[in-house]
Amino acid sequence: MSPKSGNPEFTVIGSGIIGISSALALQKEGFRVTVVDREKPGRSCSFGNAGAISPSSALPNSLPGMMFKVPGWLFREDGPLFIQWQYFPKLIPWLIRFLNSANWDKVDETTSSLLTLHASCFRLYQDLVKEIGAEDLIVESPVINLYKKEEDFKSALSFWKILKDKGIEYEELDEPLVRENEPNLSSDYQFGVLFRNSGFSSNPFRLVEKMSERFLSDGGDFIHESVQNIKPGEQENITLKLENREIQSERVLVAAGAWSHQLASQLGVKIPLETERGYHVTLNSKEGGPKNIVMEAGHKFMATPMEIGVRFAGTAEFAGLKTPANQTRAEILLKLGKKMYPQLEDGESSDWMGHRPSLPDSRPVIDFCPNNKKIIFAFGHGHRGLIGAPMTAQLVAELSSGKKPSIDISSFNSTRF
Repeated sequence: MSPKSGNPEFTVIGSGIIGISSALALQKEGFRVTVVDREKPGRSCSFGNAGAISPSSALPNSLPGMMFKVPGWLFREDGPLFIQWQYFPKLIPWLIRFLNSANWDKVDETTSSLLTLHASCFRLYQDLVKEIGAEDLIVESPVINLYKKEEDFKSALSFWKILKDKGIEYEELDEPLVRENEPNLSSDYQFGVLFRNSGFSSNPFRLVEKMSERFLSDGGDFIHESVQNIKPGEQENITLKLENREIQSERVLVAAGAWSHQLASQLGVKIPLETERGYHVTLNSKEGGPKNIVMEAGHKFMATPMEIGVRFAGTAEFAGLKTPANQTRAEILLKLGKKMYPQLEDGESSDWMGHRPSLPDSRPVIDFCPNNKKIIFAFGHGHRGLIGAPMTAQLVAELSSGKKPSIDISSFNSTRF
């Protein structure tokens, strides 16, 4: 159903999974919606993620004791974390906030808030793909975290217990059960933790494309330009300066991923957002690969059996928004993935790097702009954007319509920093 011409105008900045999900939700509330992005829908961070849709993915990235592991990761070529040395001085304030988040009180708050945000994500996606005719893009599957050493497995259980204490069930797997669930896996992996009630998108990019097609067919509009400046006008409207023109909008949603803090800063709001650069390698073969979506816990990357082959995605790199992709990171992912699944058929591979929008406490910002209630922020989901998108979109629509939010969003406020 197309929105009526007299309804309020809403401009969404960002065409990733958060922006497009929110645009669809705003349309359902009756708003006339325009999406603005220099990239086509889903071409940025949403293009190459691991595809995981796991409601239990709620432990923050910064956990007690992690600071002692970071130096060792940095000096390993295949470590899960890389910081470009030229970028390190600029990263220090963010790192301090990140390490300060590694206390049990903040871990508890973050875990509880993310569990609430993610609780209904898989069901909401199932409903969505029925609406847009894309049921094949959401696959039900357990998520399995895999470990080589018993000491690493037992150490991880102390953190997984945080979830268990909050009502999240999981299964501990010994070697025979690991093999039963993942028959093609290397024999190096002896232990696992399995979460059910989860799944993955078999093609996250195509999912955003299908959502975008529905958005357009329901009367939405796209402007393929970047937003250079955002300025609340003296009148009611907000002025957006684009590359080649200015547009006016009654309301605005900032969902520009890793670039969102630049727009927030123009509005007088300082938010410590960093780009946590992630990589993927996708092989166009499946034989001998994973049966489920799995996490290699030691190197912190995921393996997903997608419609186009097997994708290995993950690791974290801090090098800013402008530094070219580090090809070595992708090559290492492919090497590790083949070690993990030694029977995986060879095939053509493609690699990719994307900018995850990450905040030091691992929680997104979902809130009104403190200085202007006609502007809403929805960004900073890190590597959980696909998981958090459905409820984030619902919250954006509720805030825009003056409704009470479905969940408590106080932990996602924009002034907590």
